[in-house]
Amino acid sequence: MSNNLPIVKASSLAATHGESFAASNLFTASDADGDTLTTFAFWDSTGNGYFVVNGVSQPANFEIDVPAAQLALAAYQSGSGADLLWVRANDGIGWGACRAS
Repeated sequence: MSNNLPIVKASSLAATHGESFAASNLFTASDADGDTLTTFAFWDSTGNGYFVVNGVSQPANFEIDVPAAQLALAAYQSGSGADLLWVRANDGIGWGACRAS
């Protein structure tokens, strides 16, 4: 039996400097098999803003893996310019494709 990988649809948001978004507001994710999504991976490729996980700022150009049970502890803090953010999801079996927001 084959596994259908999770599908992520990223949102495109306009933000003002210093605005904070729950990471879960940056995307929607689903799995055609109905598998539970176990982990989300975030990546900020430009570094104008930054991700925060459990109150700790995360570096740009670094994959930030967040267990699904801790997704509520992840946020994105906007900076002074446009940012290119990426997200993907894992269903416990495999990672879906990265999507940019």
